[in-house]
Amino acid sequence: MFQVHSTEDVFAEVIANTRKKCPTAPGHRTAQRAQLIRKNMDEVLQGFPPDLDFTGTDRHDYHVHAGAVFGGADIILTPDTYVRPGEPVTYEGTQALRRFFGIERD
Repeated sequence: MFQVHSTEDVFAEVIANTRKKCPTAPGHRTAQRAQLIRKNMDEVLQGFPPDLDFTGTDRHDYHVHAGAVFGGADIILTPDTYVRPGEPVTYEGTQALRRFFGIERD
């Protein structure tokens, strides 16, 4: 029905945000979180083009968009948004997708 892809940059962002929320967490906790996420991916993309058109509002999310385009994704699913690569960010369908995948914003 679907495949789940990610990039090393997404893992790095998850670890950075985890560390920001809990600066004294032991290193094995952040490492375990990255391992669990990686284990549940169908593919981890190792790179992406640096020069794609980007219509998002957060320039720091370029890596998500570029990874999705490079990986041939039809949908980008995050706790923040639901978008199709190459289209403007839209919140249409976000709640239904979050419920389906069990994604909640922290």
